[in-house]
Amino acid sequence: HGEDNSRERSDMVKDNSRQRSDMRSDMVKDNSRERSDMRSDMVKNNSRQRSDMVKPNRERSDMVKDNSRQRSDMVKDNRERSDMVKDNSRQRSDMVKDNSRQRSDMVKDNKRSDMVKDNSRERSDMVKDNNRQRSDMVKDNSRERSDMVKDNRQRSDMVKDNSRERSDMVKDNSRQRSDMVKYNRQRSDMVKDNSRERSDMVKDNSRQRSDMVKDNSRERSDMVKDNSRERSDMVKDNRQRSDMVKDNSRERSDMVKDNRQRSDMVKDNSR
Repeated sequence: HGEDNSRERSDMVKDNSRQRSDMRSDMVKDNSRERSDMRSDMVKNNSRQRSDMVKPNRERSDMVKDNSRQRSDMVKDNRERSDMVKDNSRQRSDMVKDNSRQRSDMVKDNKRSDMVKDNSRERSDMVKDNNRQRSDMVKDNSRERSDMVKDNRQRSDMVKDNSRERSDMVKDNSRQRSDMVKYNRQRSDMVKDNSRERSDMVKDNSRQRSDMVKDNSRERSDMVKDNSRERSDMVKDNRQRSDMVKDNSRERSDMVKDNRQRSDMVKDNSR
């Protein structure tokens, strides 16, 4: 009975130790899984937020590029217009020179009245044509000036829009920086929480170990006490058995003596 009890106790101790080790391993695995899931979620959220933050910046950069291209195109158009104006002025001056030369040549060559009439008519026609051309040129110049004024207004509007966009970009960047600072603070808080959880887990594990050590020591002491009691009981039983053996031997010796006495009495009676 004592050996069976000791085996059962040792088996119970082994089962308790296995269960505690399994519980610890399960707790460690669950904590590691939760931490990995939290880290993966944080990384995914940060990547999504960065991509969302990068998209409007790309759109703004594309808008800025388009504005710069439009400005360069407008500058090119204005240069072409200025070149056209210069060419028109040159053509006018050349026409005036040619007309003056033709007139002088006609005056030299045409001495007759008919030629004079024809020259006067041609002169009047040339004057009319020159006046028409001048009026057309004046109209074209006025139109070009109005177009340039409109372009300058558009440029001013574009400058204003660009300044607004820049201010908006600055504001958005400041907001993004503040958001990043908030995210970094949250990360630091999470790191602190993780460190606290780890310290708490270490403390809990140390407490559990100490409790297990105490429980094992108590169980061992109880087992030692029980074994000592069982041994003392066995010693008592052995002593009782030895006393019974001694009593049996005494009774047997007494019976042998009685049998001898009876045999002696029988012999005496027969004599």
